[in-house]
Amino acid sequence: DILAYSRLESGAEPKAISLDEIVADIQREQTTEHSNCKIDCEPLPTINGDRGQLQQLLTNLIGNGLKYNESDEPQINISAGACDAGYRIAISDNGIGIPQEHYDKIFDMFVRVHGGSRFQGSGIGLAICKRVMELHEGTIDVCASPDGGSTFTCLFPEHRITKRVGDAANLNIAS
Repeated sequence: DILAYSRLESGAEPKAISLDEIVADIQREQTTEHSNCKIDCEPLPTINGDRGQLQQLLTNLIGNGLKYNESDEPQINISAGACDAGYRIAISDNGIGIPQEHYDKIFDMFVRVHGGSRFQGSGIGLAICKRVMELHEGTIDVCASPDGGSTFTCLFPEHRITKRVGDAANLNIAS
């Protein structure tokens, strides 16, 4: 995990990356590992960015929603839409949740809210997510999910969106 974090850089030329394709890959992988999970996803935009970094971002957020979940039927819901500040993607789960007093520090290196032997991990995954969002000029935050669990919201600036959900044409917007 430390090596993965240290390899994050902004030097690669951004390309149009379909988040739908990335989530489809993750769905295949996660439903094989967690046969009773359900991952629902609205259509997602195409982002001008780095595929490996965006894959890591979504893999970490979806994976955490399944890992930190004690439900018999883990559920992940992914939604997307335009907002005043750009384009948001929200990943919600029905997991064990994160106490509100930890919201401001869970994106720091080596922070593990649910530590000990109960859940494996290094405390670097969400720091990677934060760094990926910074490299894509966006932000990430967390709040309680309406059904229990957590909702992570990634906000991408408008100029990073090359194809909105439902757009027939590529906007050809480069960063």
